Amino acid sequence: MLYNGIAVCSVDGGPDYEVPIIGESSFVDFKLSTQELDYGEIPYNESSSKEFFIENIGKVPFEFSINLSTVSRPGIIECSQMSGKVVAGERYKVVIKFFPGVPDNIDEMLLVECGHFPAVRFKVKAVGIYPGCLLSFPRASDGEYLQRLEKTKQRIDQGHMSYAAPFSGSEAVRLMPTLPAKMAEKEKAMIKDPVAMEVEAEADRELLCDMIVSKLEQA
Repeated sequence: MLYNGIAVCSVDGGPDYEVPIIGESSFVDFKLSTQELDYGEIPYNESSSKEFFIENIGKVPFEFSINLSTVSRPGIIECSQMSGKVVAGERYKVVIKFFPGVPDNIDEMLLVECGHFPAVRFKVKAVGIYPGCLLSFPRASDGEYLQRLEKTKQRIDQGHMSYAAPFSGSEAVRLMPTLPAKMAEKEKAMIKDPVAMEVEAEADRELLCDMIVSKLEQA
Protein backbone atom coordinates (compact mmCIF):
# COMPACT_ATOMS: atom_id res chain seq x y z
CA MET A 1 0.00 0.00 0.00
CA LEU A 2 1.04 3.59 -0.68
CA TYR A 3 0.96 6.19 2.06
CA ASN A 4 1.10 9.96 1.72
CA GLY A 5 1.57 12.57 4.43
CA ILE A 6 2.94 15.98 5.25
CA ALA A 7 5.43 16.78 7.96
CA VAL A 8 5.44 20.36 9.22
CA CYS A 9 8.80 21.71 10.30
CA SER A 10 8.63 24.81 12.51
CA VAL A 11 11.66 27.10 12.66
CA ASP A 12 12.09 29.47 15.60
CA GLY A 13 11.66 33.00 14.29
CA GLY A 14 10.91 31.74 10.81
CA PRO A 15 8.12 30.22 8.76
CA ASP A 16 6.76 26.68 8.89
CA TYR A 17 7.91 24.30 6.17
CA GLU A 18 5.72 21.54 4.84
CA VAL A 19 7.61 18.40 3.77
CA PRO A 20 5.67 15.79 1.71
CA ILE A 21 6.21 12.22 2.88
CA ILE A 22 5.52 9.25 0.64
CA GLY A 23 5.95 5.65 1.72
CA GLU A 24 4.98 2.15 0.70
CA SER A 25 4.54 -1.09 2.59
CA SER A 26 4.70 -4.54 1.05
CA PHE A 27 4.42 -8.16 2.08
CA VAL A 28 7.19 -10.77 1.89
CA ASP A 29 6.35 -13.57 -0.52
CA PHE A 30 8.15 -16.13 -2.62
CA LYS A 31 7.56 -18.89 -5.16
CA LEU A 32 9.54 -22.02 -6.01
CA SER A 33 9.81 -23.01 -9.66
CA THR A 34 9.13 -26.61 -8.56
CA GLN A 35 8.90 -28.66 -5.38
CA GLU A 36 10.24 -31.87 -6.88
CA LEU A 37 13.22 -32.94 -8.96
CA ASP A 38 13.16 -36.31 -10.70
CA TYR A 39 16.57 -37.43 -11.94
CA GLY A 40 15.31 -40.60 -13.58
CA GLU A 41 17.81 -43.42 -13.92
CA ILE A 42 21.39 -42.68 -12.81
CA PRO A 43 24.31 -45.13 -12.52
CA TYR A 44 24.47 -45.64 -8.76
CA ASN A 45 28.15 -44.58 -8.59
CA GLU A 46 27.70 -41.40 -10.65
CA SER A 47 26.02 -38.06 -9.99
CA SER A 48 23.61 -35.81 -11.85
CA SER A 49 22.68 -32.15 -11.38
CA LYS A 50 19.39 -30.30 -11.79
CA GLU A 51 18.32 -26.82 -10.79
CA PHE A 52 15.34 -24.95 -9.38
CA PHE A 53 14.65 -21.29 -8.68
CA ILE A 54 13.53 -19.34 -5.64
CA GLU A 55 11.63 -16.26 -6.81
CA ASN A 56 10.89 -13.18 -4.74
CA ILE A 57 7.39 -12.09 -5.81
CA GLY A 58 7.15 -9.42 -3.11
CA LYS A 59 8.97 -6.11 -2.71
CA VAL A 60 10.96 -6.98 0.40
CA PRO A 61 14.23 -8.94 0.25
CA PHE A 62 14.42 -12.16 2.26
CA GLU A 63 17.01 -14.74 3.14
CA PHE A 64 16.74 -18.46 2.46
CA SER A 65 18.53 -21.61 3.57
CA ILE A 66 18.55 -25.26 2.49
CA ASN A 67 18.10 -27.76 5.31
CA LEU A 68 19.46 -31.27 4.64
CA SER A 69 18.71 -32.70 8.08
CA THR A 70 15.88 -34.80 6.61
CA VAL A 71 18.17 -36.61 4.11
CA SER A 72 18.71 -40.26 5.03
CA ARG A 73 22.43 -40.53 4.26
CA PRO A 74 25.27 -38.01 3.97
CA GLY A 75 26.67 -37.43 0.51
CA ILE A 76 23.43 -38.07 -1.41
CA ILE A 77 22.62 -34.39 -1.98
CA GLU A 78 24.87 -31.38 -2.48
CA CYS A 79 23.58 -27.85 -3.09
CA SER A 80 25.40 -25.10 -4.95
CA GLN A 81 24.20 -22.62 -2.32
CA MET A 82 23.05 -23.62 1.15
CA SER A 83 21.88 -20.08 1.94
CA GLY A 84 21.52 -16.69 0.32
CA LYS A 85 19.44 -13.56 -0.11
CA VAL A 86 16.81 -12.94 -2.78
CA VAL A 87 16.09 -9.30 -3.56
CA ALA A 88 12.70 -8.05 -4.71
CA GLY A 89 11.60 -9.19 -8.16
CA GLU A 90 14.54 -11.52 -8.76
CA ARG A 91 15.08 -15.29 -9.01
CA TYR A 92 17.83 -17.21 -7.27
CA LYS A 93 19.14 -20.39 -8.91
CA VAL A 94 19.96 -23.39 -6.73
CA VAL A 95 21.71 -26.39 -8.31
CA ILE A 96 21.21 -29.76 -6.61
CA LYS A 97 23.75 -32.50 -7.26
CA PHE A 98 22.31 -35.95 -6.62
CA PHE A 99 24.41 -39.07 -5.96
CA PRO A 100 22.36 -42.27 -5.49
CA GLY A 101 25.14 -44.36 -3.93
CA VAL A 102 23.11 -47.59 -4.15
CA PRO A 103 21.27 -49.34 -7.01
CA ASP A 104 17.80 -48.76 -5.65
CA ASN A 105 14.81 -46.41 -5.71
CA ILE A 106 15.95 -43.24 -3.97
CA ASP A 107 13.33 -40.89 -2.52
CA GLU A 108 14.70 -38.07 -0.42
CA MET A 109 13.32 -34.85 0.98
CA LEU A 110 15.05 -31.59 1.86
CA LEU A 111 13.62 -28.40 3.37
CA VAL A 112 13.67 -24.97 1.73
CA GLU A 113 13.40 -22.27 4.39
CA CYS A 114 12.53 -18.76 3.15
CA GLY A 115 12.23 -15.79 5.46
CA HIS A 116 9.76 -16.27 8.32
CA PHE A 117 7.65 -18.78 6.38
CA PRO A 118 7.29 -22.46 7.33
CA ALA A 119 9.83 -24.69 5.60
CA VAL A 120 8.75 -26.07 2.22
CA ARG A 121 9.20 -29.81 1.69
CA PHE A 122 11.18 -30.42 -1.47
CA LYS A 123 11.25 -33.94 -2.95
CA VAL A 124 14.25 -35.37 -4.78
CA LYS A 125 14.09 -38.81 -6.37
CA ALA A 126 16.02 -41.07 -8.73
CA VAL A 127 16.59 -44.71 -9.59
CA GLY A 128 20.13 -45.92 -9.06
CA ILE A 129 21.04 -48.42 -11.77
CA TYR A 130 24.08 -50.69 -12.08
CA PRO A 131 25.90 -52.64 -14.78
CA GLY A 132 25.77 -56.41 -14.81
CA CYS A 133 26.73 -59.40 -16.90
CA LEU A 134 24.91 -62.64 -17.56
CA LEU A 135 26.91 -65.86 -17.18
CA SER A 136 25.80 -69.42 -17.71
CA PHE A 137 28.30 -70.77 -15.18
CA PRO A 138 26.70 -72.46 -12.17
CA ARG A 139 26.99 -70.56 -8.89
CA ALA A 140 29.02 -71.82 -5.99
CA SER A 141 26.87 -73.40 -3.30
CA ASP A 142 26.11 -70.74 -0.69
CA GLY A 143 23.41 -71.36 1.88
CA GLU A 144 22.95 -67.69 2.77
CA TYR A 145 22.63 -66.70 -0.88
CA LEU A 146 20.14 -69.52 -1.57
CA GLN A 147 17.97 -68.22 1.28
CA ARG A 148 18.12 -64.72 -0.16
CA LEU A 149 17.27 -66.11 -3.58
CA GLU A 150 14.19 -67.89 -2.23
CA LYS A 151 12.96 -64.79 -0.39
CA THR A 152 13.46 -62.70 -3.52
CA LYS A 153 11.53 -65.22 -5.61
CA GLN A 154 8.64 -65.14 -3.15
CA ARG A 155 8.48 -61.33 -3.27
CA ILE A 156 8.51 -61.31 -7.07
CA ASP A 157 5.83 -64.02 -7.23
CA GLN A 158 3.67 -61.98 -4.84
CA GLY A 159 4.17 -58.79 -6.86
CA HIS A 160 6.05 -57.03 -4.05
CA MET A 161 9.08 -56.01 -6.06
CA SER A 162 9.41 -52.21 -5.93
CA TYR A 163 12.66 -51.54 -7.80
CA ALA A 164 11.83 -49.28 -10.74
CA ALA A 165 14.54 -50.50 -13.12
CA PRO A 166 14.45 -54.30 -12.85
CA PHE A 167 16.50 -56.66 -14.97
CA SER A 168 14.50 -58.11 -17.86
CA GLY A 169 15.19 -61.77 -18.49
CA SER A 170 13.22 -61.85 -21.72
CA GLU A 171 15.16 -58.84 -23.04
CA ALA A 172 18.43 -60.55 -22.11
CA VAL A 173 17.41 -63.67 -24.01
CA ARG A 174 16.42 -61.54 -27.02
CA LEU A 175 19.87 -59.92 -27.07
CA MET A 176 21.75 -63.19 -26.77
CA PRO A 177 23.65 -64.33 -29.86
CA THR A 178 22.29 -67.41 -31.62
CA LEU A 179 23.50 -70.57 -29.93
CA PRO A 180 25.86 -72.65 -32.09
CA ALA A 181 24.21 -75.72 -33.58
CA LYS A 182 27.10 -77.88 -32.35
CA MET A 183 26.72 -76.68 -28.76
CA ALA A 184 26.18 -79.62 -26.43
CA GLU A 185 22.66 -80.02 -25.02
CA LYS A 186 24.15 -80.10 -21.53
CA GLU A 187 25.69 -76.67 -22.04
CA LYS A 188 22.46 -75.29 -23.51
CA ALA A 189 20.61 -76.53 -20.43
CA MET A 190 22.88 -74.38 -18.24
CA ILE A 191 21.38 -71.21 -19.73
CA LYS A 192 18.71 -70.12 -17.28
CA ASP A 193 15.16 -69.25 -18.20
CA PRO A 194 14.19 -65.54 -18.13
CA VAL A 195 12.36 -65.72 -14.79
CA ALA A 196 15.35 -67.36 -13.07
CA MET A 197 17.59 -64.63 -14.50
CA GLU A 198 15.35 -61.92 -13.06
CA VAL A 199 15.28 -63.53 -9.62
CA GLU A 200 19.07 -63.86 -9.51
CA ALA A 201 19.59 -60.31 -10.76
CA GLU A 202 17.27 -58.90 -8.09
CA ALA A 203 18.91 -60.98 -5.36
CA ASP A 204 22.31 -59.73 -6.50
CA ARG A 205 21.07 -56.13 -6.49
CA GLU A 206 19.73 -56.44 -2.95
CA LEU A 207 23.00 -57.97 -1.80
CA LEU A 208 24.96 -55.13 -3.41
CA CYS A 209 22.72 -52.55 -1.69
CA ASP A 210 23.21 -54.22 1.70
CA MET A 211 26.98 -54.33 1.27
CA ILE A 212 27.22 -50.68 0.23
CA VAL A 213 24.98 -49.45 3.07
CA SER A 214 26.95 -51.57 5.56
CA LYS A 215 30.23 -50.00 4.39
CA LEU A 216 28.73 -46.50 4.62
CA GLU A 217 27.56 -47.12 8.16
CA GLN A 218 31.02 -48.34 9.16
CA ALA A 219 32.75 -45.29 7.62
